[in-house]
Amino acid sequence: MTISKGKVAGILDPRELAINMGANAGVEVDMIFRILGESHLNDPDSGEELGGRYEKGSVKVAEVKEKFAIGRTLKTCEVNIGGFGAGVSDLLQSTISASAMLFAPPQWVARVQTLKYDTSGFELPGREDETSIYVKVGDVVELVEPGS
Repeated sequence: MTISKGKVAGILDPRELAINMGANAGVEVDMIFRILGESHLNDPDSGEELGGRYEKGSVKVAEVKEKFAIGRTLKTCEVNIGGFGAGVSDLLQSTISASAMLFAPPQWVARVQTLKYDTSGFELPGREDETSIYVKVGDVVELVEPGS
């Protein structure tokens, strides 16, 4: 029997995490799992909890053991690392002066999405940007069915 939902068991590095399901649950290499977050929102008028899960990002299974699997981020995005339109932090980290960078053409590179995490147990922001997925141990993972 294949289990379609599990949890993040650990964060191994900025691109890999462990899922608490493996070969004994039917997990196979190249399966894709979405990482889900819990929203804790209340309606400002009624006070009713709006709740629910939302997708933080996804990982593709790279390795399967008997009781766990290793998922790797797979999404890539284009990031401007120089020139007009680069982020302020990119400009400050550059060895070229910021004023020269303003007049340089954009320099786009492909970057693979990384995992942002905190092992202290505190909640991280649940927002995804183009380059990062905010994830923590215990986040629910759900198998993406082919064609969905």
